Amino acid sequence: MDPDSEALSSARKADGGDHRGGWLKCILVIVTLMSEALVPFFEFLARDLSDGLLYLFVACSLVLVFACIGALVHRRWKDLALFSATLIIAYVPLLGIREHLEWLTARGFLLHASPVQEYLSARCRLVDFVENGVRQTVGECEGKAGGSEGSIIYDTTGELLAPASHRTQAWRNAMSGFCSDEILDSSEQQTTRIFGDFYSVGY
Repeated sequence: MDPDSEALSSARKADGGDHRGGWLKCILVIVTLMSEALVPFFEFLARDLSDGLLYLFVACSLVLVFACIGALVHRRWKDLALFSATLIIAYVPLLGIREHLEWLTARGFLLHASPVQEYLSARCRLVDFVENGVRQTVGECEGKAGGSEGSIIYDTTGELLAPASHRTQAWRNAMSGFCSDEILDSSEQQTTRIFGDFYSVGY
């Protein structure tokens, strides 16, 4: 084989390697961001799948960290920028920017609990009571992860998110059948609104 043919063959191999490498980088970035987005979406739809996606997200994050180090050592600045940007986007929730994840959680819960009235009657223990002349309802729905990590609480008053000192005695009496006083006294710090009057309370 003459030198020109050898050079052309080497160039083609290099191009093929770069092409495959580019696809692998894109797949890594997509899988990292998609697994992060699907963790909250499947939290109530399929908890085992959500947990598996979380492990996948952590594994991809570790690969990205080592990829950033490799890109820095070999001065591949485009790769470094791509991997760094992916990590920044993925871990933005640590800065308190969680609206997109909360939206995905709500969408997943809506699919899980639809139709809502049927879900309330079939999956929730509800108690009605009167507070300031208004009929209210509270109740406990299914537990999370077998009940070991908390419960889904239905509360039309929204007092789950209020400080303990702002809760009425009528509300506390109604909730006493679902949560202990110890949990109720600190639940506003462990409560997040899922959607509407549904709340997730961690224990």
